Amino acid sequence: MASRSEDRLEVVRNTVAGGLVVGGTIAIGYFIIPIPMPSLPTVTDRLIFALRCQIFNAVLLYAGIQVISLKRLFTQAMDPVSGRGQHHVEVHCRYAQNTLESLVLSTFANLVISTYIEETSMKIIPILVFLFVVGRITFWMGYLQHPIGRAFGMGVTMFGTWLSLYYAVFCVVWSGLGFRLPIDGQIVE
Repeated sequence: MASRSEDRLEVVRNTVAGGLVVGGTIAIGYFIIPIPMPSLPTVTDRLIFALRCQIFNAVLLYAGIQVISLKRLFTQAMDPVSGRGQHHVEVHCRYAQNTLESLVLSTFANLVISTYIEETSMKIIPILVFLFVVGRITFWMGYLQHPIGRAFGMGVTMFGTWLSLYYAVFCVVWSGLGFRLPIDGQIVE
């Protein structure tokens, strides 16, 4: 099935819309909405907090795996090797695979960011997690409607993860790998 130009345009529009939602959500969430945060004075505290936030992202992967398991249990797709009934789980398998890939990138970036930013900036982590959750849910629901329907959720996930990754790389390059780590008994800042 060849992609039509209208389909491509719809994917681009929805992906860009997802990116705009990411930008708007970050701006509103960071600068306008008061997000209650615990005291996180040390890098270790910030890293633990960021790691704990990632559970919400992981739950979405678990949900996909559970849906695949239940679909396999109650359809002809029970034996994945036979190929029979694969259409019952195909979208869910693709969702789970894509979510795993996105989860790894997002989690690593969020954890790295948490070791560079100040305590006062840590509310960006729950905002990024919120965006990941929204992106994955809208990706999955849209994909179940039509393959093109996944574009908005893909855009939200992709732009949120890109921002995290690029900022994490920027932090590492700009501040160095030793930032806030003891080197010869001194903390590098």
